[in-house]
This record gives sequence, C-alpha cells and structure tokens, in this order.
Amino acid sequence: MPRTRRVAYSDEDSQKENQGSSTHMSTTKVKAEKGATARASRAKFAHANLRIEDDDEQRGSSNVNPKGKGRRADTEILDEENLEEGGGDDEDGAEEGSPNGRKRARLNEIGDAIAVKEEKPRIMPRVTLPRDKDGYVPGSVVRVQLKNFVTYDFVEFRPGPNLNMIFGPNGTGKSSIACALCIGLNGTPSLLGRSSELNSFVKHGHENGYVEIELKGKIGTPNLVIRRSINSKNRSSQFTLNGSNSTGREINERLAELNVQVGNLCSFLPQDRVSEFAQMTPQQLLKETQRTAGDANLTAWHNTLIEKGADLKKSSKGLQEEQQHILQLEEKQKTLEKDVKRFQERQTIERQIELLELVLPYVEYRESKAIYDEAKIARDQAAIEYRRLEEENRPLKELQVELGERHSQLDQQRKLLKERIRNNYKATVDSIMKRNKQATGRAEDALERIKTIKRQEKDLAKNKAKTRDEIKRLQEKVDNPPELEPLDPLLAESKSIKETVAELKIKKAKVAADIGSLVDQITEKERSIAEQRNELKQIDDIMIRKLQSLHNWDKDCAAVAHWFIKNKDTNDFAKRVELPAMLTLTVPDGRFANAVEACFNANQMKTFVTHSEDDYNQFSRMFIDTPEGLGYKARVTVWFRPENQASLAGSPLSHDELRDLGFDGHAIDFVDCPEGLIWFLTKELNMHRTPVALRNVDDARIQAALGRTDPSGRSGGNYISGTTVAMVSRSAYGQQKTMTVTRSIRPAKNFGPSPIDANLKKAINDRIAELQRAHEMLQAEINTFQRDDHELIAHLESWKPKHLDVLARIDNIRRGESEIRANRSKLETLGRRLQDFDNRGTSEEERKRQKVIVDKTVKERSGILAELVTLVKDTIAEQSELAVISLKQVQLAADVQAIDTLCNDRSAEARRVKQAYDEANERFDVAKRDSKEKVATTRAKLNAADDELQQTFKDLEQQDQQKSPEERWTSDKVAVALETEHAKLELNHATDAGVIETYEARRREIESLQKSFEKKEEKHKKLEEKIKKTRDLWYPALTGLVAAVGEKFSEAFDRIKCAGEIRIAENEDYDKWSIDIFVKFRDEEPLTQLTAQRQSGGERSLTTIMYLMSLTEHARAPFSLGMDQSYERAVHNQLVEVTCKPESGQYFLITPKLLPSLRYHKSMKILCVNNGEWLPEATSAGVGNMRKMIESYVARNRPGPGPSAD
Repeated sequence: MPRTRRVAYSDEDSQKENQGSSTHMSTTKVKAEKGATARASRAKFAHANLRIEDDDEQRGSSNVNPKGKGRRADTEILDEENLEEGGGDDEDGAEEGSPNGRKRARLNEIGDAIAVKEEKPRIMPRVTLPRDKDGYVPGSVVRVQLKNFVTYDFVEFRPGPNLNMIFGPNGTGKSSIACALCIGLNGTPSLLGRSSELNSFVKHGHENGYVEIELKGKIGTPNLVIRRSINSKNRSSQFTLNGSNSTGREINERLAELNVQVGNLCSFLPQDRVSEFAQMTPQQLLKETQRTAGDANLTAWHNTLIEKGADLKKSSKGLQEEQQHILQLEEKQKTLEKDVKRFQERQTIERQIELLELVLPYVEYRESKAIYDEAKIARDQAAIEYRRLEEENRPLKELQVELGERHSQLDQQRKLLKERIRNNYKATVDSIMKRNKQATGRAEDALERIKTIKRQEKDLAKNKAKTRDEIKRLQEKVDNPPELEPLDPLLAESKSIKETVAELKIKKAKVAADIGSLVDQITEKERSIAEQRNELKQIDDIMIRKLQSLHNWDKDCAAVAHWFIKNKDTNDFAKRVELPAMLTLTVPDGRFANAVEACFNANQMKTFVTHSEDDYNQFSRMFIDTPEGLGYKARVTVWFRPENQASLAGSPLSHDELRDLGFDGHAIDFVDCPEGLIWFLTKELNMHRTPVALRNVDDARIQAALGRTDPSGRSGGNYISGTTVAMVSRSAYGQQKTMTVTRSIRPAKNFGPSPIDANLKKAINDRIAELQRAHEMLQAEINTFQRDDHELIAHLESWKPKHLDVLARIDNIRRGESEIRANRSKLETLGRRLQDFDNRGTSEEERKRQKVIVDKTVKERSGILAELVTLVKDTIAEQSELAVISLKQVQLAADVQAIDTLCNDRSAEARRVKQAYDEANERFDVAKRDSKEKVATTRAKLNAADDELQQTFKDLEQQDQQKSPEERWTSDKVAVALETEHAKLELNHATDAGVIETYEARRREIESLQKSFEKKEEKHKKLEEKIKKTRDLWYPALTGLVAAVGEKFSEAFDRIKCAGEIRIAENEDYDKWSIDIFVKFRDEEPLTQLTAQRQSGGERSLTTIMYLMSLTEHARAPFSLGMDQSYERAVHNQLVEVTCKPESGQYFLITPKLLPSLRYHKSMKILCVNNGEWLPEATSAGVGNMRKMIESYVARNRPGPGPSAD
C-alpha cells in the first residue's frame, strides 16, 4: 500500500513536514550543476544580492484555502489575529532582528544621513558589482549548512554567484532553504509569514538544530561564517561568528556592512508573504524601493524631506496661527485704544478732582479763619457792654430786694388772717352750699324730663304720619298687582326640554363609552406594535453589533457596508450589492458554525458581491479608485463572476457516499444567507463541494474517495471532520500519490446560531403591518363616533338657550308672586304698628308733675340764700381788718412792680447784650472748631497727596495769594468747579482700572510676538532652503531611478504582450509620495492601478516579479514570489536574462517543477532537492545517485559538452 505523507498546519506554528512520521528522514542528497565561470564586473555597491523565488503551492492558486494563508493573492489580506514577532531571538538578536529595532541614521546639517557635496545632482551611470576572483560579490551566500532544521537532518550545499535554481517535488524542503537564509541572517520568523515561534523550525523529534551560512567577505578579507543555534524547548537562540560567540547586534552590524537587507520585501520575499508584498501601499513601495535600489542616499534624503516637511508644515501652521494671533491682538489693541483714551481723560478729570478736593478745604479754612477773627472781635465787644450794664443795675436790684422782703411780710399777715376767717365760717358755708347744690340738681332733672317729653311727642307724630304714608303705598300695590303669565305651561315646557336633553346626554354617554372602548383597543394595538418593533430593533441591534465588530476589524469595509445600508433605497446600482458574509450570513444550527467559518479566509469574510459587471466597475470607481463614495479611497474587496451554474464542478462525493462516510452534508447546506450570496459561496469558496461532519470520520476512506480522478481530470478536494480541515490533493510528479494537509479549526467568531432570522424578521414586519391596518380601522371608527358625538353636542347646545329662556320666565313669575305676598304681609304689620301708636296715652300729667318739682326747689333755694346773707353780715368786721392789710399789700405790690418793671427793662437790655455775647462766643467756638477741622483736613489731604499733587497745590496757592481779593478762590467757586468736574466724570463712563495695564501688557506681548515671529519666519525660510536643497538632490535621483526601472518594467510587459507603467505620485506631504504601478493584461481594458482587490492573484504575482526584475539592475537584495503558469515561461526566460548578466548579483529561484524548453544560461547553477523518507541507497549501478542520474540524462538529451554536475 503506498504511503501517504501528511503535512500539518496550525495557526501558531509554521509548516512542519513529516510531523506524524515515526521514521527519521534519510540523509538528504543535494546535487547541483554548476554554471560557467562568473563574469568580471564593475564596482558600485558593496553588498550581496539574494534572489529567491518559491513557486510552491502557487499552481493551485485558484483553489479555495479556508484559512487564507499562502493562497489566492487577489483575496489575501492580513488576518485579524496578528502573529507575534521576534519571540525566538535572544535579547540582542530580537532587538536587532526586528525592523522596529533599527536605529535612525544621524543627519548632517542639510538632513542627509551621509555627507553630500553641494553640487547639481546627476544620475550616476550603471556600474557592475565588485567581484572577487572566485566570482562572488561580497555578501553573497557561499555555503549553507543545516542540521535538524524543519525537514532536514543534515545538509550542506554551495550556491553559485549568479542565478541559483532550486527545484524539487512539493514538500521536499525547498521553502526550508528560504527559511534558513532568513533565520540564519538574524531575520525574525515573522518575515517568513509563517510561524512566529523560532523554536518551531527545529525538526520534529529533535531538541537542537542550527543554520550555518558562509557569506563572501569584502575583497581581501576572510569570509563570514554565521551560525545560529536554536532549541525546540525555548525561543532563544545563540549566534557564533567565525566560530566565536556573538550577539544579534553584532551580526546585524556585519550584515549592514555588506548591505544585506533580509527585512526588505523588495529584496527578500518568501512565498508566504507574496500577497503581503502585493498589498504593500504605494507609499511603502516607494520607501522599500529606495532602500533597495538607486542612490544610496535616497532613503536618507526622503527621511529628511519627510521629517523636515513635517517640521515645515508644522512651522507654516505655527506661523499662520501666530500671525493670526498677532493680528487679533492688534485688532483688540485698536479697540482698547478708545478705552485707554477715555481712561486717560478720566484720570485727568479725577486728578483735577483730587486737586480741587485739596483746594476746597484750604479755601474753606481760609474763609473759616476770617469768620473766626470776626467772631472773636464781636465776642469781646459784647463782654465789655455786658459788664457796663451790670454795674449800672446793681443799686436798683438792691432796692428791688428790700421791697420784695416787705411785701412778703404783709402777704404772710394777710394769709394768716384769711385762714382764721375761713376756719371759723367754712363748715356753715359748706352745709349751705351742699343743700343749694342738691336743690339745684333736682330742678335741673325736672326741666330735662320736660324737654324729653316734648321731643317724644314730636317723634310719635312723625312716625304716625310716615306709617300712614307707607300703608297707603303698599295698599295701592296690593290693589293693583302686575300681570303674570300662567306658570303651568312653562313648567310643562321646561320638563319636556329636560327630558329631551337627558335623552341626548344618554346617547352622548353611549357614544363616549364606545369611543373609550375603541381607544382601549387602539392602545392595545399600539402596545403590540411597540412590542413587535422592539423585537425588530433587538434583531437590528445584532446587525449594529456586527457592524461595530467589523469596524474594529476593518474600518474601510465597515464604512462601505454602512454606506449601502444607509443608501439601500437610493443608490444608483442596477442590482443589489450583497454585503460581506460576516454581516449577512448566519448558521442556524450553531453546531456547524466552526466548520462553516473555517471555509472562509479573512478577506472572503469581508468581500462585497456584485451581480453585474457594470455594478462591479461602479463599485470600484466609487470606493476603490476614487473618493466619490466615502470621501477617500477605501481598501476593500469586491467580487463578480458571470453566473453560470453549468460551470460549477459537482461534489466529489455522491449523496450515498456522503452518508456512508459519515458526513452530515455539504457546508452550503448549513448556512442561511441572501440568495445573491449563494453564487459567491459556491463559485469562490466551493462550499457545495466541501463535506462536513461533526464527528471524526475515517480519513483513509475519505482521502481515497477524494483522491480519485473524475472524468474531467479533476481530483482532490477539501473536507471538514470534527475540529479538523483536510485538503486532499494529488502530486503532479512521480507516482502522483495523494497528499493531505490538515489544520485545526478555530472557534467561530463571526458565525453562530442565527440571531438574525430573515423569516422571523419578515413575520414580525407582517404582524406590524397587520396591526397598523387594524389600528387604522379602529381610528376610522373612532372618527365616525367622534362626528356623532360632535353632532350630539351641537344638538345639546341648541336646546340650551331655549331652556334658559323658559327658566328665566318661570323665575320671573315666581318673583312676582313672591313680591305680592310680601307686600300683603308688610301691610298687615304696618296696620298693627299704627294701632299701637294710637293706643299710647298722653304725657300732660307727667309734664305737670315735673313743674311742681321745679317750683318746690325754687322756694328751697330762696331759704338757703337768706341763711347765707345772715352769715355774710356776721363776717364783715373781720373782713374789714383783712381789707386794710390787703390794701397795704396792694400798695407795696405796686411799688415792687414798678421797681421790677424798671429792673426788667434794664435786665432785658443786659440779657440782650448777654445773648449777643453768647451768640458771638458760640460763633467764635464754632469758627474755632471749624478752622481746626479744616486745617486738619487740609493737612491730612495734603500729606496724603503725592509729591506732584502737593507741588501743583503749592504753585496754585502762590498764584492765588498774588491775586486781588476779588479774584481769589472762594469755596463757592471751588465747589462749582468741583461739581463741574464731577459732571464730566459722570459723562466719562467708568473703565476697568486695569485697562492701561492690559494695554501695556498687550503692547509688550505684541512686540515680543513680532520678534518671535520674525525669528521663526527666518527659521522657516532656512527650513524651506534645506528642503529645497535636499529635494534638488533627492528628486532627480528618484525620478531617474523610477524612469530607469519604469523603462525596464514597460519593456518586460511588452515582451509578454501586456502593458505596464510606473509613475511617481507626488504630494505636498513627502510621507505620502508613492510609486503607483499601472498594468494592462487585456487589449480591451485600459491601464489600471495595481491593487489587492482589482487584479487576480496570478496577475499580481506576475506584476510583482516584473517589478522586482526591473529593479534588479539597480537593486542589491533577495526576493521571492509566485505567478500563474501561463506566464511562467516568458517570465523565467526574462529572469534568466536579467540575473545572468556580468553585473548581476546572486539570486535564488525556487520552483517545484521545470517546464520543458526553458532557457538555460551557463552562469546558472541548478540545485535539485532530493529529500524524502523512502530514498534508495546509492549503488554502483547509479541507483540512488543523483549525480549519475543527471549525467545520464544530459548524455542522452544533450550530446556534446555541457555543464558539469556538482
């Protein structure tokens, strides 16, 4: 039974061959055919050029690779899970091996990395590399030795100095040679696009391994032997250089001396990074091209232009902002000048006010001092006059005192006599007077009672007359009542109206109840609609979350998807454009989600699908070629193939075979997606040909079934078993055995149980539409009932005025009847009152009785008076003595009064003089105090004033003293002047006191900014000069390089009857300068820019090799790529022509096959990889001896001398 070799892949490890084999590989045999002696060459660059091309796995580029690694270049982009880089090196090696670890070159004064003469730049003519006598360029690979590395136990071979063609069957270890060159020269595993772990390159079953590479040294110096040892148990590695321990940093330095650039995709391009090179941005392509080819200073110049250009842009922006800032400050300063002028005027006014407020108390003091002097004179004069009058009045006052004493003595005698008389007769007089008072009171009471009787009689007569008049008036009303209409008909009419209104209200209440019921139904419908919409929103929210996830992964793809969602009804596309499967495809049965997602690579997950070529072209124009759609060019993938179901290959297994082998169905059977996406899933992903089983199945039976050849000559296919994806293919060489490559399935991230069920969404929308229709019908019924309700309300309103009129008439009748009854009742009351008045008796008897009392009291008072006269006669003698004393007292009192009058006159004069003195003294005191206060105020204000104000005051004081009295200051004049200044101050609106400080500070700031602006402007000009000087060096060299490469590129495309062109895309930002590649593969299509989305993988691969071969005559570093078989012969022949020139460097071409009649050059060296588990041992008959087999073949097919086998 033939043995089948299996190659396993995983997400984190690089390709490991023979992982499942229990038998060690036999010793690898490498046979080489060495070319002729290398040509002598001219010298320009001192570095090695390695060229590697690996064609492995490119033959089947049209097949679907679910993981998207090393497959279709037209759909390949980086997966969302980035590989970890640099993990396997030691500390130094990891730092130096990483592109991020490279140090920036130091710049000279014009920004170059090396000194450059200031002369007009010119393009140097093409010169050859410096070769040693053995034909190798310094830095070329002279020898490679591998031990326990990937597929090799041990191997050692020596490449030639020019083109080295390495070929052999798939899986024999050709790509391992490219890996060895990268790892051995301190490259990171990430450069290979495979595993990021360094220890994964140790052959399975071994603990240690190494790569040893011998590089040609500079002419006259020994070769460099670099060995890198790796261990399968850790990520570290150790370097030796010429047998001595070394570090990654030292290795990088020695490689840099030979200009070996492992990390440059333009010089070292492994097969797994071909698509990455094709997806390199035009800006990256320009930078990598400069690093690889042309003038050695191009990169330094470009970096200088980028850095200085950014500085210039920043400087321009800063200058513009600063100039704008200065203009704004100057404008503010102009606005502030008015405030400053007003503030200065206000300061002048305030200064004048301060001066006047200093002058005013001084003038007031001067005026107060004059008043003080006058008051002092007046006070002194009044004091002299007062003393004179006091001397004149002294004798008169003494006489006044003497008479006063004599008058007091007589008055005392009179009082004593009078008291004795009063004591003797007081009791009798009091008794008489008391009886007289009582009699008088009785008489007055009787008289008052008589008056009251007269008043009551008058009031009674008046009330009788008034009552009779009121009785007459009411009797007339009672006799002539008003005419009132009958009440019963009105009551009947009112009752009828009430019954009609009640019926209308009952109808209205019924209508209102019906409306309420309908409103409840509408509310229920609205609630149901809200619930359905909420459920729909929850479904749509899942799409929003998917869009957010897509945005986090690929912003361009998410932006285009959002554009189509937003403009789904208004875009100009003829047919529907299907959104990426990540958004629209679901797996209803979550058990198959992992398997379905394994059928996609990252780019296919994000591919837009169109259904017509016009839509495809419009999509490309709107979103990829121009910024029309999004405002910028997007990097997205769009797919279109004319739909032809007949062109689809059928499933390699029949339905019965599927069931028999344990499969659940094909991958396409487990997805739910828009109908328009099915063609993409079958044509591009072959999901209709990919069997899926949830459990593990018999791999041997499945591989045998898939390995058979169908009538069309097709064999192989993919299948998914449990958590493994297997890819079965048949070798195109030798015994054409089947091969199976497997990889593990990762858990699904984008597909799961379908939360977005299209049928459910449609059902929800249908229910919402049905509910809305029911809602509209209910609303129509409500509108009908509301019209009835409005009619009932109008009818009720029409009855309202009639009812009010009837009620008013009824009320009028009842008020009339009530008034008649009230008049009759009041008439009866007044009659009874009049009768009461008539029944009252006369008051004449009472009047007589009171007169008797008055007469009796008159007689009693007459007797009392007689008693009093008798008592008076008895007291006349004593009263005579009292009269004599009283007369003497009166006479003496007249004398005292005359003396008092004279004294008073003279005292009044003295008092007047004394008052004048007091007033003068008071004025004196006031003037004295006022003067002291004013002089203190003046001194305080003068002391508080600044020196300038004090001096101004003194000057004004001296000027005032020289004036005439009429012209001098007065307080009134100063007060008027002060009031005038205050009025001016009020007219001058208050301004912030800090305005002057702000104005001056801003003036200083403007001056400082202007000086700073001038300095920065000078620096800006110098920066522009530096940029111009550097550009004058860089631009001609760059355009010369691109022109030369473009010429070769166009010629290469012309030779294969296609068209190609290279252009420089300029930009004001030097970091955005780029190289755009335009290609044309068909006569009917125009030149279009090469992108990762537009051209197929083969077209991009062909363009890549054409570009790199065109770069060959200027570049000095290795590369690797793949292409479609249709272009291989022409490209191979051109590659031989380019790489076998005398001035060419060292190249490696790796391919699994050799087409017949390929061009051969004697400078080539052919390395045949003969590696496998079942190699026969070499015998004398030549079996197992590769050298003898080649010699025999050459002898049979090429008679004559030929290259010797090595």
